[in-house]
Amino acid sequence: MGIVRFPGTLNQGVFASKISAQADVFGPVHDAIKVWWTQAEGLNPLSLMHRRFGRETDRDGEAFRHQWSFIESHLIDSESGGWFSPTDREGNLEGDGRKASQWKANYHTARGMMNVVRMLREEGASD
Repeated sequence: MGIVRFPGTLNQGVFASKISAQADVFGPVHDAIKVWWTQAEGLNPLSLMHRRFGRETDRDGEAFRHQWSFIESHLIDSESGGWFSPTDREGNLEGDGRKASQWKANYHTARGMMNVVRMLREEGASD
């Protein structure tokens, strides 16, 4: 059994990275909050799908770049380090903006970044 490609944009609903007024393959998006760990972990499947289907289409590569751009612009604290907690779809912090809590650890962000760096190095990416 091979990888099933949905006709819609799976990454839109799951990661809320390119939300539009249209419904995606799962129906309309009901919660567009972007949580740090899902954004970090979301880079992995986008990288894998681009690796698998990148010769046919750049859809997953484009989604990866869009996802990373959002993360870099809104979730990573460029002044003090670390990742902010959730934001809305425009990148505005939700809540008080704390970067630490009893429910937040570096597992997902570190895992996501290490896997992506490994895949990019294997692909010989320069950007």
